Amino acid sequence: MTIFQIKRTLEIMLLKSHLIIASSFVLGGGLLREIAIARTFGISKELDIYVALSSIYLFLGTQIPTSIETSIISKHANMKETEIEDVILSSISFLTWCYIFIGIIIILFGKNIFKLLFNFKEETDIAIKILVFMIPSALFLANSVIIRSLLFIKDRQFIGIIIPGVISVSAAVSISMLGKFIGIYALPLGTLIGGIVSFFATYRKEIRSNRIKFFNLFLSHPRGFMALASAAVIIILGECVFQVGYTAERSIGSRLPQGSLSTYYYSLALLNVFLTVIISPNNVYLFPKIAKWYNNKERLFYRIRRIIIALFFIGCVSSVTIANFGHYILQIFLERGKFGSEETTLTFSALQILCYALPIMCCARTVSYTHLTLPTN
Repeated sequence: MTIFQIKRTLEIMLLKSHLIIASSFVLGGGLLREIAIARTFGISKELDIYVALSSIYLFLGTQIPTSIETSIISKHANMKETEIEDVILSSISFLTWCYIFIGIIIILFGKNIFKLLFNFKEETDIAIKILVFMIPSALFLANSVIIRSLLFIKDRQFIGIIIPGVISVSAAVSISMLGKFIGIYALPLGTLIGGIVSFFATYRKEIRSNRIKFFNLFLSHPRGFMALASAAVIIILGECVFQVGYTAERSIGSRLPQGSLSTYYYSLALLNVFLTVIISPNNVYLFPKIAKWYNNKERLFYRIRRIIIALFFIGCVSSVTIANFGHYILQIFLERGKFGSEETTLTFSALQILCYALPIMCCARTVSYTHLTLPTN
């Protein structure tokens, strides 16, 4: 083995160790958040409201920016760093103005929209207050995710991966310290603080043009709409279709007995723990390299096919594990405070059904994100 091969092997091992550490941090942060939520709120009407509204946070904070992120990686991986930064700053500019507009709409018409979509007629004030935290939280998270595309292009995945972990830890701390005093509002408040920290950390570290005054940023890059439209409009339209179904799912859930959405939330949270462990390190490592492999399609699809087969097998093993031992997992991690044995039994009933979707979820996300990341030229 040559010195170059030894050096390359050591670099790969170091990268994988960083991915393991980062994924472990995200996993640990997510568990801390769920433990704090279960202990403080249990299965309650207030958590039902938050879960119903979380579809908005997911759409604005994750789905839209992830669409832009994957498009930037596929279209601009071979551009100069300063050109990529310009696209990123343009996207940040456009998203910021869009989210400000959405915030104004919610302030003016939020109560009517909430009553129309969800069956929480007497809790509209709680919902609007939660949304006041959610919209800026989604904005800061979205901009962090967009900046993260530059990190992935530069093979600096560690900081990009830990963003969800930072937000989870912030939410867990907020709930633990303030949950008894301000109730459910501690959850979106902690998420907002984590989003702010993530955005400014990634912005100052990765954007070379950070000499631009922050408040002038949104006026200095007027081409945001064109950059966004050219990179991600088709993907975002697809996400909008998904969002319709996602919101309808929670709308129906709001009409079920109290605690139904909370039970569903805890079940999905446990599944997402497995998804984080199984697919996140793989996806982060794989996607930035797809554009480089694209000229050799046989090699590209051979690797992807092998990865999908492996993920499906791991997903099947995980499903069987959850179906048989999920009750004990819930007891160990969540059964404390307001989350008692009855809540554990209810959550496990839902989990026994949902767990069999895990193999398909593993493969579907990898196939979907891989397709979105492929160059379109």
